[in-house]
Amino acid sequence: MAAVEGTVQQVTEIASSAQEMAAASRNVVGAMESISAVVEENTASTEQMAAQATQVARAIENIAATSREQGGLTVEVSASTDEMSSQVHQLSDQAEELAATAEQLRSLVARFKLEETVVTPTITAPLRRAA
Repeated sequence: MAAVEGTVQQVTEIASSAQEMAAASRNVVGAMESISAVVEENTASTEQMAAQATQVARAIENIAATSREQGGLTVEVSASTDEMSSQVHQLSDQAEELAATAEQLRSLVARFKLEETVVTPTITAPLRRAA
């Protein structure tokens, strides 16, 4: 009987150890499920960050394209401004030439003296017919 009692005690210890191992296995499975959930959340967050990074990159590309376009427009405006400035200078030079010419004409006209003549208008009455 001592042998049976020893065997029962060993079986009890084995069963107890098996229960402890089953509980530990459940804990490990639970921990793995938690880790898996965290990995899934991190994966979703990473995908969201990648999508947002793509949006930011597109926004930067749009800003760069707009900057290039505005740079081209600035060059056009600058060229137009230079052209207008040149035209203003030409007009200014022409106005000065016209002023000088007008002064020369005044000087030439001042050399001439006009005679003052008095013109008296004659009024003629319409002829009447005898009736």
